[in-house]
Amino acid sequence: MLLRATALFVCALAMGATALAQNSVVVGAFGQETSRAYTTADGLPDNDVARISVDAAGAVIAEGVAGWVVVFDGTQWTRDDARKPVPPDYDGPESIERELTCRPARAASGWLAVGTLSGLRITSDETGDDILVSPADATRSWDPKPIKAVAFDSLDRLWFASPQGVGVLDEKGWSLYDGHDGLPYNDFTSAAGGADGSIWFGTTKGAIHFDGTHWAYRQGKRWLPSDEVRSIAVTSNGDAFFATPAGVGVIRRIPMTLKEKAAHYEDLIDKYHRRTPYGFVIEAYLKEPGNIESAQTGDSDNDGLWTSMYGAGECFAYAATKDPKAKERADKAFDA
Repeated sequence: MLLRATALFVCALAMGATALAQNSVVVGAFGQETSRAYTTADGLPDNDVARISVDAAGAVIAEGVAGWVVVFDGTQWTRDDARKPVPPDYDGPESIERELTCRPARAASGWLAVGTLSGLRITSDETGDDILVSPADATRSWDPKPIKAVAFDSLDRLWFASPQGVGVLDEKGWSLYDGHDGLPYNDFTSAAGGADGSIWFGTTKGAIHFDGTHWAYRQGKRWLPSDEVRSIAVTSNGDAFFATPAGVGVIRRIPMTLKEKAAHYEDLIDKYHRRTPYGFVIEAYLKEPGNIESAQTGDSDNDGLWTSMYGAGECFAYAATKDPKAKERADKAFDA
């Protein structure tokens, strides 16, 4: 009875898919987020990375806790003993230096933002004025401390991160954000602005991206070598690099169509999610976290359910594309 009901359900889906295909629209490429981890296998002297940065020439530089410096060539990391770890950009009063809680950030206009135990300070190179800032927007007034990260983005806006939340200062004034505004987490370690005006925040439990409207939380092996993000650097094309105690991670967006994305997942299904000569399509478990090559399948009382859902999806694919491979997959799922 259950199998008959499932077959009828899938046939109805296929009929709906055919109708849907007759009213289809053309969808172009979109920016698909992908992640990659780099370790000693990729040239790092060890995986305990303290800081990541981008130099004036656009090269990505990683610094180790042990003092080494490596340069990224797009594939591998190469040690460069001629380079030295980049010192913090601060030459102000010793009393303030003792209170520093993060690396200062310098604006294109010359202003220097300094995070301290007692709050956020802004210093002008031209006048020498040093101001302890109290951020406030239309509804809130904060005295944020300690400041855990400061950064200027590509629009020369000032960002700070603190246990109270994050804030940004532009020509209109302050905008403040906390958990009620969508901020996912608040134990910050670092911040870096992107070329598109967006901002990345590092935390002790993952990374956060904010484009001014949407918050994105990236945590776990799917995205990072370790949840402890110590430092972030963003390249001119938007690639975000992360220094962690388990290596360097990068999250980048690559142009991809929905067809290309579907092909990617079909390939993964064929490699890791099929079981028995009948080709049941079921879940897979990783014996080693983050290593897809360690995927294993096992029998489940849901084998028929997952396989029928997969068959329904292939019916939609065939109705939309007329790809004979999609029909072949649907037939195989029904046979199973």
